[in-house]
Amino acid sequence: MNNIKIMEIGAEGGMETIYGKKVDGVWSFWNSGTTIDLNEDDDIVWRGFSSIDKPKTELVDMLFKDWWRLCILYIHPDFEEIIKKEYEKHKDDRHWKEDRFTRYRRNR
Repeated sequence: MNNIKIMEIGAEGGMETIYGKKVDGVWSFWNSGTTIDLNEDDDIVWRGFSSIDKPKTELVDMLFKDWWRLCILYIHPDFEEIIKKEYEKHKDDRHWKEDRFTRYRRNR
């Protein structure tokens, strides 16, 4: 199976895409993206990142701590339930907003 885009999230100052591939019944997941940062002269620079050389076998292991606070731009339909379950674990946080998950669905 070819690489597929699993999820895309973004915010002002960065974006991350999680990819996956299934080989012999086992999924591998990795990410890539960009983030804004300051260099040693305090100039704004864009930095790229990727974990393609360190894939994980569990999708939820690819989700960084506050991913659910960003704008969800895309979720592959086959992984929507997994992501939604992880998203709803944060309902008790004061920053949680239900429309962050439902808004992306209206845009597909």
